[in-house]
Amino acid sequence: MKKKDEININLNNKNALISGGSSGIGSSIAQSLLKSGCKIGIFSRDLDNLYKFKKKQNKDLQKKIYIYKYDATKEENFQEMYDYFNNKLSKIDILINNVGGGGTWGNVDYEKTDFFTWEEVFNKNFKISYKLTMNVLKDMLRSNWGRIITVSSIYGKEFGGRPWFNSAKAAQISLMKNLSHYDKATKKNITFNSISPGATFTKKSGWAKLKKENSKKFKAFEKSIPVGKFVNADDIGKLVLFLCSDFSKSINGTNITIDGGESISYWYWVK
Repeated sequence: MKKKDEININLNNKNALISGGSSGIGSSIAQSLLKSGCKIGIFSRDLDNLYKFKKKQNKDLQKKIYIYKYDATKEENFQEMYDYFNNKLSKIDILINNVGGGGTWGNVDYEKTDFFTWEEVFNKNFKISYKLTMNVLKDMLRSNWGRIITVSSIYGKEFGGRPWFNSAKAAQISLMKNLSHYDKATKKNITFNSISPGATFTKKSGWAKLKKENSKKFKAFEKSIPVGKFVNADDIGKLVLFLCSDFSKSINGTNITIDGGESISYWYWVK
């Protein structure tokens, strides 16, 4: 019997590739797609997290999971990683561009941050999204169906945070928006969307660190969010599941904000 808040979406016979899908938001997305019937491929630079994610599933679901260690900031071995998943999954119907980060890299004094930081954050967010998208698009065009969803951030559309991270996240949103007008794909039931989470609490997030180190500041920030709490990663997983379904066939080129109405009051966080 399904829980009251579960979405009944069947994605049997669909295959999904999720970048950075072993923990945090990516893990919740992977869990939602698995439960819907998807076979999934996930990669991360942390092999232990990949094994932990797979091991905590029941035996039937474990058979539907393929894992690969890959660091999204590196150029080398991209093709080997992609070919592995393409072979194991036969075809990729759904791509979730989730891997990212770098929001706290660099120095708050921008002049002290060199271009290497800009480049590394850009690679970890935009470049890997672009490369994966261009590769899976070939499969989707042959299949006449596809869903490409990129996890950006409210920092990609609002002020706040550090400019190298904002720029990379804004580029992700722009990529999805522009591809959503690519007639060759959209006429074949392929959609391109992005989502922009606000402050999302996960065990390994910066928010978990803040809660431990400065609980007063943590509580003040949480209270400032209109709904009074952080975004739950499981809610992001359910939103992605909906966007992967046929219920969302007319949703294309949009960027959906999921932030509890937060956008934006980070003044004491970025100060």
